[in-house]
Parts: sequence; structure tokens; C-alpha cells
Amino acid sequence: LVLMDISLPGKDGIATARELRSEAKTPIIAMSAHVFTEEVERYLASGMDAYVAKPLTLEALAAAIRQVSGMPAAAFDRALFAVDIEELGPDAMRRILALADDTLPKRFERMRGALERQDFDELKAMAHATFSTATAAGFAQLGQDARALEQSAGKRDGLAAGQHLTHCETAYRQASVEAAGLLNGYQDERPRAGAKR
Repeated sequence: LVLMDISLPGKDGIATARELRSEAKTPIIAMSAHVFTEEVERYLASGMDAYVAKPLTLEALAAAIRQVSGMPAAAFDRALFAVDIEELGPDAMRRILALADDTLPKRFERMRGALERQDFDELKAMAHATFSTATAAGFAQLGQDARALEQSAGKRDGLAAGQHLTHCETAYRQASVEAAGLLNGYQDERPRAGAKR
């Protein structure tokens, strides 16, 4: 893929992207400090597939690369999750996951509403809370996407925030399924009826 700076000497990134696009289908990610919606729409209309705002962050760049390349991202760190199960016990992890399953879908819905109202302060606060929830549940990818969403909301960038929110929802669904599957292999800690303590 191509990381295309918009501000280039001579021929700018938009003209260069149009030229590249006429010759190949290589994914192109725009990079620019100019992030108003109209400007981003112009980048995408020129043949670019995604964009990242400057200053670049690893989270935002990783999200854009996943977007254009279709690279699967690990929903969560299975090794770290297994350590948490061993240290906290499967019942405690089930409670943590149940809390995440109860909290996150409602929060995503609230974030969609905040995005529609362009309430970036509320969106940023909820993205930060989502990062904390993801960290507690061991959902590594969701944590990265929530951090990127928080940064986009801080920049009041509705287009990028919408993309990161979609990534958050996808990462949550994947991690929730994988975590539940991993927990299924562990016995409950609760004593069974009639069992001696």
C-alpha cells in the first residue's frame, strides 16, 4: 500500500494519487494535517482509500491499514487472557465479560448518538471509558480502536470518529466471541450441589 502525503513539492498528493490510481489498484492512504470533512472527501474522491490525520499515531495508522488491506487483527491477546483466568479465576472473568457485554453495546449506541449530534466532548469521554473497559476485559484490539476514537473525537473529526467507532463495534463482537470460547474450557469455581468444601 501507499502512504501518500497531501502536501508534496511540485505535484501534490491528490494529483499523484490520481496518476497512481489510473495505473494500479494499490491501496492509498492519505496523510494530512488538513482534516475538515470537505478536505477528506476530496482526498477520497481523488482515488485514495482512507486517510490518517497528522500528527500520526500508531493506532490510527494501524486502523487505516486494516481498513484498506482487510488484514485480520487479533481481537484480544489470548495468552494474556489465559493468565488473567489463572490469576483471577474463570468465574471472575465471566463476571468481567458479562459486565462488558452489558455495558459496551449500550455505550456504542450512545456514542452513535453523540456523533450524530457532533457532541465530541461526550464522544471523547465515552471512548476513554471504552478503552478502560476493553483493558479490564483483555480486549486488546478494542482498546486500540477506542484510543484512536478518543483522539479523533478530541480533534473534532467526525469522519474519522465514525470509522473508528465502527472498528470498535467490530473488535468488540470478535473479542466477545473469542473470549467466551476460551472460557468454555474452564470449570466453574462454584461448588456443585452436594459437593463437600
